Amino acid sequence: MLIDKILDVLLYYYGMKFYVLLYILLISFMASAQNLRFSAIVLDAQNEAIPYATISLKNAKVATTSNLNGRFELVFPKENLNDSLVIRHISFEPKMIYFTQETKDSLETILLKTKSNDLLQVEIRAYT
Repeated sequence: MLIDKILDVLLYYYGMKFYVLLYILLISFMASAQNLRFSAIVLDAQNEAIPYATISLKNAKVATTSNLNGRFELVFPKENLNDSLVIRHISFEPKMIYFTQETKDSLETILLKTKSNDLLQVEIRAYT
C-alpha cells in the first residue's frame, strides 16, 4: 500500500522524530475538536449594529467583542455549552441568555435595550 511505503520512508529518514511530530499533530487536532464556535450579530432596537459589545460565558473565562458591524465569534470549550451567555455594552442594558445547543444553532441576532443614563444633578464650579 502507498501509505505504508510513505510511512516506511519517513521513519527511515527521520526515525523517532517522525513519531513525535505525528503524536503532537494528533494531540493538537484532538484538542481543537473539543472547542465549539458560535457567531451572531448584536443590534439595538432600531436594528443598528452595536460595535465593541463584550460577549462572554458566565462561568468560563471566555470572552470576545463585537466588531464595527456588530458581528462576533466566540470559541469556547464543549463543556461550557450549558452556560449563560452575557452581552454587555456601556450604553445598553446587559443581557443574559441561557446557552444550549439549540440556542447555539438558532440564535443569529441579539437585541439589546438602550440604557438611560440620566444625571440627577450637575454641578459646575469655576475657580479664579
